[in-house]
Amino acid sequence: MTTIAKTGTKVNNTVKSQAGQDNAKYRQKNIFLAPCVVAFKKLCLSKSILICHNPQDKYNNNGIGANLISFLKNLITRAGEICIKNQTSLKPDDVEFKNPKDLVTVTDKQVELFIIQEINAQFPEHDILGEETGKSGRSSSFLWIIDPIDGTTSFVHGQPFYSVSIALEKDGQTILGAVYAPVLGQLFHGEMGRGAFLNDLPIHVSATKEFGSAVMATGFACLRGGLEQNNLTHFNKIVPQLRDIRRYGSAAIDLCYVACGKLDGFWEMNLNIYDIAAGALIVKEAMGKVSNFAGDEGYPENGIVAANPYLHPKLIKMLDQDTQIKGVYK
Repeated sequence: MTTIAKTGTKVNNTVKSQAGQDNAKYRQKNIFLAPCVVAFKKLCLSKSILICHNPQDKYNNNGIGANLISFLKNLITRAGEICIKNQTSLKPDDVEFKNPKDLVTVTDKQVELFIIQEINAQFPEHDILGEETGKSGRSSSFLWIIDPIDGTTSFVHGQPFYSVSIALEKDGQTILGAVYAPVLGQLFHGEMGRGAFLNDLPIHVSATKEFGSAVMATGFACLRGGLEQNNLTHFNKIVPQLRDIRRYGSAAIDLCYVACGKLDGFWEMNLNIYDIAAGALIVKEAMGKVSNFAGDEGYPENGIVAANPYLHPKLIKMLDQDTQIKGVYK
């Protein structure tokens, strides 16, 4: 028994010794490799390199990788930081006029240029449509749609209700979108078929069923554009039936607030695709409804309506009746 015990002890000590040597070698390798791994990660982050650690996780059904979402969120956050920095130092000479009521600032142009440069560096083959610069004219199935500052009037007047909006279309269908209100610290994003989020937490439209309990928002781009047929008729008809109305001055924020239940509905006329592309996707992914004034897909050129599923048909009914009488949407 003693001999067996001693032999067992000897074998056990030999195994422990060998394991210790292996662990030491492993630690030595880790000591050598760790700085390399850290440096590589820093390089990737600084250059916005899209890396897929697991080939099976590279793309979802929409062809979107997790790192593309990270790229978009990082990009729009950095764009928002430029807005915050510039807003406090804005001078009268920094403001220009597209028309007497429609403003554009040097920051609008700076932010759009920054976003375009970052997208071009990462995706040089993709098309880009920017509010201030127009369309790039490439022949790509992917199109980035940019509104550098949605709510420029709020930005110029030192108010917090403005946002940066970026959407990505594939073959004419919006598959990814983000809206960032930098002063408010609110980052919304949505991905087709994958849901909508506010600061990475899932969001859902409200469950409000009656107009008398609803808070909605609208805007007056139609007045800024000098249109004879405008939103005032709709406004005067709808608002008395609501609990209350809000006017934030950024259609992208309005849409996102519908998506997260801060608002129950939103409508507006005379908007452009860059105003609503990201926000409309976010509403849909939050289980809301988006349409034109007639309840169809042709928005925003024929007006835009966004609401929870209970209120959307009721809002459409009111708007479409007025529109049919006038014979105009925009």
